[in-house]
Amino acid sequence: MIFPCNNARVKASVNGFVNTNRIPHAIMIEGEDLAANLELALYIAAATVCEGDNKPCDTCHNCHLAGVGSHPDIARITPLGGKKNVSVDQVRELRAEAFVKPHQSACRVFIIEDASRMNP
Repeated sequence: MIFPCNNARVKASVNGFVNTNRIPHAIMIEGEDLAANLELALYIAAATVCEGDNKPCDTCHNCHLAGVGSHPDIARITPLGGKKNVSVDQVRELRAEAFVKPHQSACRVFIIEDASRMNP
């Protein structure tokens, strides 16, 4: 399942840098609609790991795994145990994981949800 992106200008921008293989090392998504922010982040992640020609193609194995939320190279980091913030230990674990080579695609994607509430 491809994650819909309703903003045509944003979708064109994402498709432009993904299809030309000029993916930034970090992307910050800001906005009041947290669900839309996550939707865009998941769309970018699916496009990044896609093996097809028109990314995200929604037909390759990587797109399928991204769509069902089980791609081994896409990690979502959320506060644990009902806490308000992502913990320092979670960030340390992310840093360690970032040095591990991708399992299935050309790169790894880490999504830190609600990063604005992280401790300095």
